Amino acid sequence: MSHIDEIKDIVQMVLKSPIYDFSLEYGDVKLSFKKENRSGQQPDESSSAEASQAAQLAQADTDTARIPDTQPAYSEKAAAEQGEKGNVSLKEIVSSMVGIFYASSEPDAPPFVQVGDRITKDSVVGVIEAMKMFNELQADTDGEIVQILVENGQLIQFGQPLFIVRPN
Repeated sequence: MSHIDEIKDIVQMVLKSPIYDFSLEYGDVKLSFKKENRSGQQPDESSSAEASQAAQLAQADTDTARIPDTQPAYSEKAAAEQGEKGNVSLKEIVSSMVGIFYASSEPDAPPFVQVGDRITKDSVVGVIEAMKMFNELQADTDGEIVQILVENGQLIQFGQPLFIVRPN
């Protein structure tokens, strides 16, 4: 699959989502567009064609757009919360890229993690599909999954919190 096809796929995902303002920068590739239709309905074919043309123009800037196999998925963001044991600093595991979040490796497989599961550094907590590539999402801390903030198959944004973890 060519890079233009991959960019077209991203554009189509965004057009079908409730996202109205989209921007992606990776290396020399810069892609940015805004939907004009804010009523929640699908944009018409002309805006879809314009977005596709914008994606093709962005692709013309480079032929080497690639997503690395592993991405840091941990944010230093922390929220203080009054818990059972007193003040506990909770940490977020955030998305390292725009894509589709998957909670398991296969549709029929059990999820990588569930609320209450203990995780260690480098535990795989999910998979993000971006540009037809599947990237493992790893925890960067030991702890317990307190909350899962996204659904399986959900379109996610860069930096979006996905899990809340109570560190050890």
